[in-house]
Amino acid sequence: MPTAATTLTGAMAVFFLVAGTLKIAGIEPVRERAAALNLSFEQYCLFGVAEVPTGVALIIGLGLPAVARAAALFLTLLMMVLITVHVRAGSPPGRLAPPIALWVAATALTLLLFAS
Repeated sequence: MPTAATTLTGAMAVFFLVAGTLKIAGIEPVRERAAALNLSFEQYCLFGVAEVPTGVALIIGLGLPAVARAAALFLTLLMMVLITVHVRAGSPPGRLAPPIALWVAATALTLLLFAS
């Protein structure tokens, strides 16, 4: 796995482990974010339920590239869903930028992993 792919895989694994855990924990800012997206906490929590094992899969993928490829592809699709949720909720550009940036990162990682 190229150095860029390894670095991006590790960074995204840590990010999604933390972000997913916070969603599952249901701290107040997460509940507010769910409400702003017109989602129940339980619906929004499902993103966390998807993010945590995907973060674990990215870590496993550091040793097993096929697992990293699958996880990166899944994150690309998951971020597309989250972008759609934000657009449908009428999120302002500042709230839409993070999922777009994560989609770009997941897409770049997917391309790096499939190219290597």
